[in-house]
Amino acid sequence: MSDERRQCGEVIEELNTTVQALLPELDTQLDVIPWETDTHPDLTGSPQEVVDDQLPKDSDVFLGIMWSRFGTPTGTAGSGTEHEFLSARRGWETKRRPAHLRFYFCEASIPPKVAGEHADQLKAVFDFRPELSNQGLVGSYEDRSRFSDTVRRDLVLVLARLLHGQTVQIEDAQGGSGVITPADHAIVRNQVEALTREYEHLRETMQSGDRRTRRMEVVASQLRSLAQSAYPLLPDLATSERPGDRLAAVCIHQAIPDATYLDWLGERMPAEQPFLGYHAAVALLVAARDLPVESLDQVAHALERAESMWSRLLRSTDRSRVLDNVRGELKRRLSGTGRL
Repeated sequence: MSDERRQCGEVIEELNTTVQALLPELDTQLDVIPWETDTHPDLTGSPQEVVDDQLPKDSDVFLGIMWSRFGTPTGTAGSGTEHEFLSARRGWETKRRPAHLRFYFCEASIPPKVAGEHADQLKAVFDFRPELSNQGLVGSYEDRSRFSDTVRRDLVLVLARLLHGQTVQIEDAQGGSGVITPADHAIVRNQVEALTREYEHLRETMQSGDRRTRRMEVVASQLRSLAQSAYPLLPDLATSERPGDRLAAVCIHQAIPDATYLDWLGERMPAEQPFLGYHAAVALLVAARDLPVESLDQVAHALERAESMWSRLLRSTDRSRVLDNVRGELKRRLSGTGRL
């Protein structure tokens, strides 16, 4: 994934230049910390122990990428990438550091020779992905040469939240309709509509299965990356009769959760097709993680509403597993307030 890593570095340089030009008083800079350049040889431990010892223990963002290879076992995990992800997730669960976890899976076609020679690696990637999906941490992209387009928009949202907090981000998004020009509004609406039409085309023309789901996941990731600029479209998208528009509304909430739409999200799980219902569950999980504590009762109500309306929900479905994570996140956050 060297090309994606290079693009990520270029995007971060671009964001640093932008922030320093527009907000010099913040004295803020993003730094990439790759083990290849930020560690030195050391024979006092295993390779992974050396990396763990030399890299900084604290960071704001963890960003992982996978395609056709899972990696080399470390002794504590199936690969160095899995080890680092598990370490970051433990830090997030115990002290919210890193503050943001992002993991991207490439959906580009894998050459048959590579697939044949590394079948065990592909299986490991396939087995690893559901664990992250059920935690709402997955993004997808198809064109490796344009990974920067995906990660740029996601990092802009992350940076805004790090600098200004979730509440300010929602206020900025809500106020966007007042400053966006009609021409810009039309451009964003056309981008959203193209993606929602693509989702509907995929659902109607492809056979149900893993291949269709992965293609639709790419569309969902692209919709999520448009969340900040598409937020003013939310009322129309949420009430649309088109499933693609409702998917766009759900994906916006995955990036910018808003308490006023929580019951609407809860209603989506029993009312929609499985893919859209799953993403509604993920949006509810993001809300349970990111909304202020005073909004958690509304999250709990939306969860109860979803489960009461869908009494036949199988416990083995991905939606059910995500809702279990919603319940666990609510318990964790509310227990710290003495309200449980």
